[in-house]
Amino acid sequence: MGKIILVTGGARSGKSTFAEEIALKKSKKPVYIATATPFDNEMKDRIKHHLDRRGDKFHTVECYKEIPTKVNELKQKVFLLDCLTVMTSNLMFEVCPDFDAITPEISVEIETIIRKELIKTLEYFKNKKGSRLIIVTNELGMGIVPDTVAGRVYRDIAGRANQTAARFADQVHLVVSGIPIRIK
Repeated sequence: MGKIILVTGGARSGKSTFAEEIALKKSKKPVYIATATPFDNEMKDRIKHHLDRRGDKFHTVECYKEIPTKVNELKQKVFLLDCLTVMTSNLMFEVCPDFDAITPEISVEIETIIRKELIKTLEYFKNKKGSRLIIVTNELGMGIVPDTVAGRVYRDIAGRANQTAARFADQVHLVVSGIPIRIK
């Protein structure tokens, strides 16, 4: 059986750095599953920052869906998925490119697709003998309630995705101001 570690926290809390440290302790060259897509200059800068920090310590696979298919042939046993909330937003945009058009029915469709994709990934790694999946995610529900329907739908779906990942996880760490706290 494989092991899953979930690392959650707020924006810029140090969760990615902590997750990378875990991965590098477990493997000489872990696989970094990068879920971000460079859709604007800010995201391009964020991706560059992450790439610069990682250097050549990781084998990078860029994808946010069909993850088991993309990593199945790799020999490595340690994988770092960064991050679940970006994966969620990418899938959300794919289903509904116009967030102003989100209806309750579309919201259910989005969440169903995200849940299936997430569970397929979690089950794959749980069943992959000797593997370790470290997932980074954002804790979105601790701040101001978003003022748009799309923002609230995203927050709610991401929160439930985090709960699903935490149920599958063998360990869960909350990172606050660069300090990791094991909560499971």
